[in-house]
This record gives sequence, C-alpha cells and structure tokens, in this order.
Amino acid sequence: QSFGVRVHILAAGDPKRNLSPALQMEADSVTAIPDTWFAQQFARTILHSPASPALPTKLASAQLGVPTKEVTVDDAATHVINEIVGALLKEQLSRLRDHFSTQTTVPPEYDRKLIARISVALSGRKLTGDEMRHIRGVFVRAVRECA
Repeated sequence: QSFGVRVHILAAGDPKRNLSPALQMEADSVTAIPDTWFAQQFARTILHSPASPALPTKLASAQLGVPTKEVTVDDAATHVINEIVGALLKEQLSRLRDHFSTQTTVPPEYDRKLIARISVALSGRKLTGDEMRHIRGVFVRAVRECA
C-alpha cells in the first residue's frame, strides 16, 4: 500500500479465523469466498464408458470380497523412479550422475516430482520423513546404477 497498490484479499473460509488481524488491517478489502464456490470449482465429474466398470477396481474387488493388494511405499517408489529415470535424456542422466558423485541430495526439480508422484501413487497419503529419505536414497542409487 505504501507504493499506491490496492490490496484485496479473497479468503477461503471465515476471514476472522483464517487471516491474521494484522494482514486484514493492511488490506483495502477482505472478502470471504463462499464454500459453494469451492464445491463448484473442485467438483469431480466421474464419467463411465460402457466398457469400464461402474466402480474403481479396488473398490469393486473389496465389495466382492476379493482381497486387494495394498501398494507399498517401495512398490510406488520403484514404479515412479523407473518412470522418471526412464524419461531422462542422456545429458540429464549424466548431470545427475555427476551431481550424485559428490552429493546425496536430490535436486529440487527432481525431488518435488518424485515425492509428489509417489504420494499420488499411494492414494494421496502424506509421506513421513523417514519414507521420503528412503525414497530419495532409492532414487540416488537408481541413477548411479543406470548405465
């Protein structure tokens, strides 16, 4: 505001609970976005083709009494890491190998993708710190071993 810029805040939920009073004081206006807006914007539309089952496979199997195999962190990590490493160009792989020859940290552009995709593979479950460290270690080994 000191530069003449008008500040308007669109708040999710009740601004009295979700915004600091100091931030509210600095703003020219504070408007709460109604919950119905979020429901409309993020509504899921499920389309079924005649050839596809009406229920997701895991749910259908569970309802039929057929045991479903739970995806483990290692299963998800192996699958995602193989996809990521398999999609790398030779020069990207070479740079990663050079990086891992002196460091064990995963570069952020790979780390974010790696952790996010494995979390999605685990039905959106938040990974623990130990799991993330393990996944990063598996990724480093996979890149080092890639010929």
